[in-house]
Amino acid sequence: GHSITIDAGHGGNDSGAIGPTGVTEKSVTLRVALALQKILTSEGATVYMTRTTDTEVSPKGAAASDIEELQARCDVANQHDSDIFISIHMDSFTNGAAKGTTGYYYSLGSQRSRDLADKVRQGVIDQIGTQSRGTQSSNFYVVKHTDMPATLVEVAFISNPQEEQLLNSEEGIEKAAQGIADGIADYFG
Repeated sequence: GHSITIDAGHGGNDSGAIGPTGVTEKSVTLRVALALQKILTSEGATVYMTRTTDTEVSPKGAAASDIEELQARCDVANQHDSDIFISIHMDSFTNGAAKGTTGYYYSLGSQRSRDLADKVRQGVIDQIGTQSRGTQSSNFYVVKHTDMPATLVEVAFISNPQEEQLLNSEEGIEKAAQGIADGIADYFG
């Protein structure tokens, strides 16, 4: 019965990070978001998606500034008065050995945002077996400018060859989505 906005990070002319074999962050985040939408809808949630295809979210498309694009994602959640906002991303680092899952929430946000970030991060780890990089505060635009508890989850490192391979597989996508769904269920208790 809850309403949830899912934001698949990046999209359109913004590929996000790119893994060692060329897998793009925007393609993985969209696949996870669509799988998550399916799970949550089947469990009775109302789900709003910032994007369902490889495109920008802002009506200005590729001409939008970074801020306009990020605000358009927040607007989807805020205009639908969603209960929570989940932004899905893949991490990246110059060193391919970096790995793991991180949950982020707005540094001046509510304890509920921290709780959501913590539970979603743990759900992902339980499903895909990544190491925990903890739950951290941030000033990421999408968690700062949403009116409800919000988290940005860095599912795994696309720059890590093993994690890139995992997240480019059907099983990895399904497990990541299930992990986020488990975290959401845990959050709502």
